[in-house]
Amino acid sequence: MKIMFLIPQGMQNSHAQFRVLPLIAHEFGDAADMFYKEIPKNPIRRYSFFSRLPHADVIVIHRELVSAFELGGIRRLCEVLVFDCSEAVWAMPGESLNRLGAARKLAKRQRRFERLCQQADIGVADNSRLAKEMSGLCERVHTVPTAIDSNLYCPGTGGKRGGVTLVGWVETVGDLSAFKSTLAQLEMHAGQIQFSIVSRKQYIGPGREYSFWAAWSQENEPMKLQAMDIGLLPVVNDDFGEGGCTLNILKYMASGVAVVASDIGVHSEMVEHGVNGFLVRETGDWEKYVMMLANDKVLRARLAEAGRQKAVEMFSLREYRERYRTVLAF
Repeated sequence: MKIMFLIPQGMQNSHAQFRVLPLIAHEFGDAADMFYKEIPKNPIRRYSFFSRLPHADVIVIHRELVSAFELGGIRRLCEVLVFDCSEAVWAMPGESLNRLGAARKLAKRQRRFERLCQQADIGVADNSRLAKEMSGLCERVHTVPTAIDSNLYCPGTGGKRGGVTLVGWVETVGDLSAFKSTLAQLEMHAGQIQFSIVSRKQYIGPGREYSFWAAWSQENEPMKLQAMDIGLLPVVNDDFGEGGCTLNILKYMASGVAVVASDIGVHSEMVEHGVNGFLVRETGDWEKYVMMLANDKVLRARLAEAGRQKAVEMFSLREYRERYRTVLAF
């Protein structure tokens, strides 16, 4: 069986590295010939790209919301079309909605998402929230959570050798405003806790003077996570926040970091409150749970260990490959 994955340009900066590459890199023997192609961003290059695509038994479109014209061409090249959705691609971060042209861009995303779901033979969703959104449009929808390499994302010593508790955050799209609000509540405890911020741009906001900042890269992300004692996952309660990916919280758990997360979307599925992390339901809960963990090393270690165990046992690469193989039936 010939299976072609179409992914957004830039494998290293997308979920494709965690959802597509583990399948491509694995040897399935003669059962399947898998390969991927990156869809260019440039409109002229896109036209050339789609006009030269080869035929495949199965084509999996990962995340990219292709146009009606592009989708029509893809549909003619395969027997089975699969849409792999790892986050709320039909929505936009709340902080982007007030920009010029945002309403038109949002409507365009929603149209393309609906069309792609309707044209796909199979929908694959990262979590139940995404599956629910797709199920009204696509006849067959399967939930296949993103997996993680627990040998790469694993506990380290880092900041866990004692001293000031390191509270960390790794930037995810659309969560900066929520993070700033959270840090504003915690900066009064600076000295007892220290902040570690990993983002693409220099952080400017509450708690900056009490923070260690590092530029994000795929290479340094595991090491930065290992150094953290507590991981923050604040998200805005909107369509974009609710449709977040399993991967964001999974990275903290696999790295042995105690998680404090907004009780929204996939976080509510992943975190068992008080067992492998804490869920924030009210504004004051950020300070409450972060300081509870900062003052109790035993509790922090217990939650971190439980989170790591869940990541290893339920979100392994092996389990992910088998689930995807069942969906594609090869």
